Amino acid sequence: MTKLFKGILFLLFASISTVAIAQNPTDDVEYQEYLRLSREKMIQKQKLINAQKGKHYGLELITETLDDWIDEHEDNITNSSKFGIRGLFLNRKTEHWMIGASAGLELMTPFRGVAEKWNREWEYIEYKRPILNLSLLGETRFYFGTARLMPFWYLNGGAVVSKYIGLTAMTGIGVDYNFDASKTFFFSLGAGVDASPYKDVDHKTDKLIDKIKVELPFTVRLSIGFYL
Repeated sequence: MTKLFKGILFLLFASISTVAIAQNPTDDVEYQEYLRLSREKMIQKQKLINAQKGKHYGLELITETLDDWIDEHEDNITNSSKFGIRGLFLNRKTEHWMIGASAGLELMTPFRGVAEKWNREWEYIEYKRPILNLSLLGETRFYFGTARLMPFWYLNGGAVVSKYIGLTAMTGIGVDYNFDASKTFFFSLGAGVDASPYKDVDHKTDKLIDKIKVELPFTVRLSIGFYL
């Protein structure tokens, strides 16, 4: 009886094994093609990761709108804008993280402002304000993956230098378009705070003095660029 039972179990196991082997998906043509395409995709991705890692140099064009607020009898500048060009140094450390720095020149408009002085009544004094400044920034990017189109989140901040020294900080999202190995175009949109210079009347001397907003105005920045 025991031998008969063992014989039945052996035949059952052999039948199941035969069916499993017959149905093995590795013998399927479509499955083999799927494996081939998957391997090619992984190879291409790894090539792109390897090409993107390391140091990169590039240029960035920016345009920016600052939401200047007005103290009733102090700053009469509204709707400032910036246009600039920056040189980029970037270093892709891993598939997801990139760090870098940039330096560039920025032109701010409007070129003139109006200061107000109280002399029995408010007097308005038009002046030229600093409009050309040097920006020095550090930047961190987080990439959500590696492909020909690579979305990323970024955070940057640093100093704005001219007759004044101010601070700036920005965060936003963007996308890289890789068109050849490490050659990449990018586009980004961000928001944050930026320095906004103006002049005010020193009420002790009645002379105009340079100032920069202690409260940094909110700003929206659009940028396009490339790196190699």
